[in-house]
Amino acid sequence: MGDSDGSMADDVERLIHGYTVRKASASSAWKLGVVMDLERLRDDRVMAFLLAVLEDHREPTDVRIHVLNRIRHGGLAPDDRARAAEAIMRLSMHDSTPEVRMRAVVALGDFADVAVVVGVLGGIALDQAEALDLRYGAYTSVERCGPTPESIALLRRLLDDETLGRTARSALVAWRVPEGTTDDN
Repeated sequence: MGDSDGSMADDVERLIHGYTVRKASASSAWKLGVVMDLERLRDDRVMAFLLAVLEDHREPTDVRIHVLNRIRHGGLAPDDRARAAEAIMRLSMHDSTPEVRMRAVVALGDFADVAVVVGVLGGIALDQAEALDLRYGAYTSVERCGPTPESIALLRRLLDDETLGRTARSALVAWRVPEGTTDDN
């Protein structure tokens, strides 16, 4: 964007400031354009900004979903992966927008290596008060994690679930997990 390292930093500051100033009145298309411009820049402030946009319930759903997809498929550094997973877990548990919440649950399957992600997904899959599509999304994310001790334990807890029990049993069979073995094996 610029011809020196300083101008790139200035571009990040300019874009973030412009977004923040126009936030309330800007169109969704304009916001997406700014987000896409920022995504091209390598600067530590960009990830923090994207996570703030992702978690802001006042932002347009299409902008938040774009940011979620970018974060999910963005080849994040280890520190950024942990921060992103934490933000996505918060969305999966508390977001009021059903579409964002569902996409967050599905995205979490890509962050199974981050502590407590499988536990959060398990809590959603086991919660019969949750919408079935959300529970199933959480289940499929756990299944994508593969046969880890934590995912095996969760699928075993789901065996008695009227809706997800047969699916959980099929996954355990596909993973060749013997019936009756303990989670400690």
